[in-house]
Amino acid sequence: EWIEYIGKNIFKLAGRLKKENFSTAILFKNSFSSALAVMLAGIDRRVGYTRDFRGAFLTDKIEPAKDPNGKFKAASMVDYYLGITSWLGCEA
Repeated sequence: EWIEYIGKNIFKLAGRLKKENFSTAILFKNSFSSALAVMLAGIDRRVGYTRDFRGAFLTDKIEPAKDPNGKFKAASMVDYYLGITSWLGCEA
């Protein structure tokens, strides 16, 4: 199920997610609060990019592409999201 949450209360979001009893959360948004919310919801598998200090909340940590200087490499959102689906073994 795709859930888009527009709000500021991560505890409310975590409660909503917990009720659904999801086993996996795939985080496309590079948001600290979304990663925290899925962790607080007790979702066992949390997949996403390790950006914006959210790596500690993820179980499947995808390292984004970086340039030779260690800075994040710019990519289209399509390619960026396809990186997540590729990590999960999906065919694009």
